[in-house]
Amino acid sequence: MSKNVVAAKFSAMRYFKIPIGLDLEDKKIVKAWEVYRWEVLCIEYVDGREENIDCCIEGDDTYIDGVEIIDAEDGGMEYLFEEDEEVEGGGIGWAAL
Repeated sequence: MSKNVVAAKFSAMRYFKIPIGLDLEDKKIVKAWEVYRWEVLCIEYVDGREENIDCCIEGDDTYIDGVEIIDAEDGGMEYLFEEDEEVEGGGIGWAAL
């Protein structure tokens, strides 16, 4: 199972832990997602729930310059998921923090 983070580039990158197993591009589970207020990832699920995830790695911020989903291992951030467990039913939510 891939472990991903959302990287939002301001004047520096911002990283947000995505729940293990959750595919933000799966329209059967996620209605929409966006990064707002500089340091919050908001996920809106098709069942009406919303989840706000704070930035877990910060830098200086000035303006948003792009947002992308990246593999945590490729970005050298696999350690962010060391204590997390895969969540049954699509990985929505954290099993352990």
